[in-house]
Amino acid sequence: MNEPVISKCKICAKDTPPGAKKCTECGEFQSALSRVLAGLDLKGLLALLPLLTLIYAFLSERIEGQRSEILIGAPRCEITGVTVFASNLGNRHGLIQAVKFSATETEPGGLVLPEDDSVLLLDPGSARMISFGVPDSHANGLVSFPGQQKPDCTVSLEFDILNFDQSAKRIDHRCGCPSS
Repeated sequence: MNEPVISKCKICAKDTPPGAKKCTECGEFQSALSRVLAGLDLKGLLALLPLLTLIYAFLSERIEGQRSEILIGAPRCEITGVTVFASNLGNRHGLIQAVKFSATETEPGGLVLPEDDSVLLLDPGSARMISFGVPDSHANGLVSFPGQQKPDCTVSLEFDILNFDQSAKRIDHRCGCPSS
């Protein structure tokens, strides 16, 4: 009197025994998860690897912020100019637009960028020493002779930095007055 409940295959709609995990007619698994897991093999995973690598490269470039981070350190002041160590820790180019100096007993002025450039480009991940010269208009050099004689003589340097995300930054440094 009690007839067994017969279920239908989700793929071919043929009758299957109740609770069957696999159809006896078409051989397909009845749960979606079992069908997906049965279809995975090493060849399939290896075929997806290049595609997953490209997706990762594309997305990581979009997610990681593009920035330049220019640092200026260790200024060395000489009477004819200033030498600094500049590095770009970012992953985008950055520019040093101008370097201004002021010193005791000397008119403030701008230093001349090397190689007759109007700006100095720093590549991502690069570091280098850069020498900035005193313009011809400062015949006494970086600091005039009377200013050099003062015990509290210092040179103030302002570096105007432009990052390629269009944000400007100013870095200030001081160094002791050079003597002639």
